[in-house]
Amino acid sequence: MKFDRKTWRLIATAGLFLLATVLCIATWAVANAPRSGPDRPKVTDWMQAWGSIAGVFAGLAAAGAATALLLFERRQAREARAELAAQRAESDLTGARLVVATSPEIFMYGPAYVSDVAVTVHNFGPAPILRVFVVIKLFPGADELLPAPANVIPPLSGEARFAVGLETDPMKVPHSDELLLGESAEVTLYFTDATGQGWRKGKVGQPEKVRIAVPPSVQASAPAVSPEGD
Repeated sequence: MKFDRKTWRLIATAGLFLLATVLCIATWAVANAPRSGPDRPKVTDWMQAWGSIAGVFAGLAAAGAATALLLFERRQAREARAELAAQRAESDLTGARLVVATSPEIFMYGPAYVSDVAVTVHNFGPAPILRVFVVIKLFPGADELLPAPANVIPPLSGEARFAVGLETDPMKVPHSDELLLGESAEVTLYFTDATGQGWRKGKVGQPEKVRIAVPPSVQASAPAVSPEGD
């Protein structure tokens, strides 16, 4: 077992304190001991007294060492837990990074109108993802498109296709370049991993942990649950 610098400083401080205390007691005893007469302490008295003092300080030293060891072990356990938590967080983040959405496939209806939009989500991670939502925004200011969610996408190259049909109400877009629209569109994923952690992931940046992995617009449209008995 190897103590860190802080623990050694604590042990050294406790040792110096004990030594200083012993020297103070010794100085006081010598200064106040009778020089002669029947009350003058004998060698056996000194040995017994110093033996008692040594026993007390040995006990204190043992208690100090045990305390230092306990503090050291607690610190080691705390660091180990923090390291394990960091490893788990990194593992979860790696799995979320491996969920990838393609750029939207866009089908035009006449000049500058969109009739259909589709996005494919791939799960290259080692575990399935659950309750997957896709939110598509074709251009700034456009209404969000919300295809039906997928209950599960299997791991290791599993995929699901999310499509929205706008034939009855085509969306007018700034231009008719399907490829350019698909590349510039904003796609946001919401999903839950196998551990129950919710995630939100856009086209750029790192995945973000969320408490509820459901698009805000879907949460707002969910029916309110009345309290029991109402």
